[in-house]
Order: sequence, then structure tokens, then C-alpha cells
Amino acid sequence: MAANLLDGVGGSPSATPNYYATQQNEYGSENGSFFADLSQQMIRRGAADWLTANSSYMSKYLQNTNFKYYFCVNNRYVAQKIGLILFPVMPSAKSFARRKEIHDGAEVFKPPRDDRYAPDLYIPAMAFVTYCILYSLIMGLANKFTPEMIAESASRGTVALFIQIAFLKFCFYILPDTEQVFTCDIVAYTGYIFVSLCVNLIAGLIGGAWLFYIVSLVTSLFMSVFLVKTMKVLVHPRSARTGELVAYRNHFLFATALFPFLWAYLLGEYVRPSVKVY
Repeated sequence: MAANLLDGVGGSPSATPNYYATQQNEYGSENGSFFADLSQQMIRRGAADWLTANSSYMSKYLQNTNFKYYFCVNNRYVAQKIGLILFPVMPSAKSFARRKEIHDGAEVFKPPRDDRYAPDLYIPAMAFVTYCILYSLIMGLANKFTPEMIAESASRGTVALFIQIAFLKFCFYILPDTEQVFTCDIVAYTGYIFVSLCVNLIAGLIGGAWLFYIVSLVTSLFMSVFLVKTMKVLVHPRSARTGELVAYRNHFLFATALFPFLWAYLLGEYVRPSVKVY
């Protein structure tokens, strides 16, 4: 009898810890799932609140932005624009001013197909996609490709674009006597860097690392000339004639000229061709 009582109370000491361990595991899993569900709900609620607060602004911005204008291109414009980006030495800075025309009694800028100095979003978009494809090709030839590398190259390029766009927007905000510059214009001017990056990667595939470095230096230099000539027109020349804020204007142009070299290194060095294709 005593033995039976002892067996019921303490004869199986392992039963009690197992029972409490099971209860703790169940409680822990329920607790973890509770906090996971709570965090997901908070993220969803925050995203919904942000979209609700900014939906009116975003819809108004999208309605006021004529995206069709930035994709109004033809083959002739694309060829001339790429040639201008890769070799902008011949045209003078004054010729980089955009052409205007009279439309419905108002003076408007000519579309890109009629003005090779007009910004467009077709070339930056195609160059960005081509850059990601070339990156994947190079990694594949080096037996280093993984599917995540496509998103990695796209994210690196997107972050670089946002940094330069934010810099240009800030400078145009604080500098006086600047031309009216839309956000899509800045996105276009910034996105042209991927044309140079694609040329650099193709040169690396054909000639190896040495040709890659040489071409990267040349294309970065020409891209800096292109950006400086473009921005020089947008920053109103009255500041230079009157002598007001000339130093700030020159510093802005100098900083703009450094971006192509920075992106050629950061977006090109980590994908430097390690194989040579004949």
C-alpha cells in the first residue's frame, strides 16, 4: 500500500517534469505565435495608415505627371541620346538647353523624339534592366550565380539612384535662380549612369579586368561631362553673371561630377568580371 502511494507520488519522478515541459512548450509556442501575429497586424495597420494618408498625394502626383511624355521616343532619338551620353564632348554647354514649342497657345518642352537633349525614362529603364542581366551573366560565367543576385543588383542600383536623386532635389531646393526641374527629369538624368555601367561590364566581358578599368574611367569621365553640362543649364546662369552664390553653384557642379566615378566603383567593382570571353 505504501509502495503504491509512493509510486503515485514520487515513484515516477520523470513524469512531472515532462508534463511541465510540455505545458511550457505549448505556452511558449502560443506566446510566440501571439507576438508574431501582433507584429504582423501592427505592420499591416501601419502600412494601411500610410497608404491612406498619402494616397491622395500620390494620386494627385501621378495625375499631374505626364509619363507618356518621357516614353515618347524613337530609334533615332535613342541612338543619338546614347551617343551623347557616351561622348558629350562635342556639343557646347549652351546647346544642352531643351528646345521649346508652342502647343495650344502655351510654351512647352518638345518631346524626346524631337529633342535629343530632352530627358526620357525609356533609356534609363532599359539600361537598368540590362545592367541586372549583365550582372547575372557575369556571375553565371564565374559559377557564382544565385537567384538572389538579381534582386541584389537591382537593390544596389535603386539605392544609388535614390541617393543621387535626393542630393539633386536638395540642391535644386536651396540654390536660387534654377530652372523648373521635375522629379522625373532628375530620375532620367540620374538613370543614364546605367548606360555607362553596361558599357563597362561588356568591356570587362570582352577584354577582362584591365579593359574594364580603363573603360570605366573613360565612361565615368564622359558621364561627368554630360551631367555637368546638363546641370549647368538648369542652374540659372544669372547667378554666375551677378556673382551671387557662384561658389555654391560650382560646388554643386563639382559634386555632381563625382557621382559617376562613385557609382562606377561601387556598382561595378563588386561585379568585376572574373572570366574572359573570347
